[in-house]
Amino acid sequence: MNKAEATKAGKILLGKMKSKGWTLDVWKVIFGWHYSIKHSNGLRVYPGCPETKQKYHAMLMNTGSGCDSTILPCFPVSSIDPNEVVRLKLKLAREVVDAYNAIVTKAEKDIGINK
Repeated sequence: MNKAEATKAGKILLGKMKSKGWTLDVWKVIFGWHYSIKHSNGLRVYPGCPETKQKYHAMLMNTGSGCDSTILPCFPVSSIDPNEVVRLKLKLAREVVDAYNAIVTKAEKDIGINK
């Protein structure tokens, strides 16, 4: 993929998003040009592999640390609908956060630390 193709594909993806605030990110690596869309809240949507039926996948990034680091990298979600992949990623993130909160609350109770 060349830069113009990546930019065009990224703009098509931007046009599919139902929520506002998404921006296009296009970059070059050794194997060619790539694209994703990103939101200031840390969400990113990438195209999936052309060989698969799942067209998009989402990542949640920690953007407040000064460098982008992936949150929940081991829990991929994918969908043919980029809006659905965002919803699925946020649902998964909420489930993980709730599980961690339960663990921390129990640990605090067990050792006598109150919030």
